[in-house]
Amino acid sequence: FLCMHGYPIYADFVDGPTDERLLPFLGLITGWLGGREVLFEEFGGPALRSGTVLDQARAATPHTSLLDEECAATFTRRALDALRHDGCSGAMLWCYRDYAEALWDDAPLDAATWERWFGLWRVDGSPKPAVAEVTGFENLRRVLAPEVPWIDIGREEFSASPREHLPRLYRRFCQHIDGTASG
Repeated sequence: FLCMHGYPIYADFVDGPTDERLLPFLGLITGWLGGREVLFEEFGGPALRSGTVLDQARAATPHTSLLDEECAATFTRRALDALRHDGCSGAMLWCYRDYAEALWDDAPLDAATWERWFGLWRVDGSPKPAVAEVTGFENLRRVLAPEVPWIDIGREEFSASPREHLPRLYRRFCQHIDGTASG
């Protein structure tokens, strides 16, 4: 099997930091390119409780989206549903726990400040709301031969210019699933 990582917060061609459609898209592209089943090995989002701390953190990390914990939980559930629907064999979230403040001045947390809050559990060991979404989710495995009619190029053409083709294919993928959902 193949593994894939994906984060909407890092993709400038998606509809925001919680666009769960990116994950099955990347999984399907990976499976298409590699001819194998795909485990979505890593996804998630940096999340803090609503309020002053979140507002202060957002001010300190202007180039990356920090999520409210409830928003991150909703994203987690939608992402798991989307990954199951589009045939990934499994999924894992990044990561176990937020980083302790004592580590924030060390690399890479000094520069990549948003990385401090990717945990499913807070520094104090209490679970974030996304934990309930993962705990309540059963049986991601639904591996079928995925249909990818929205891919309109060959593997060699894609591989020659993936940065050009990813955004375009992502738009085609979204149009395909939106058409499927409404039709």
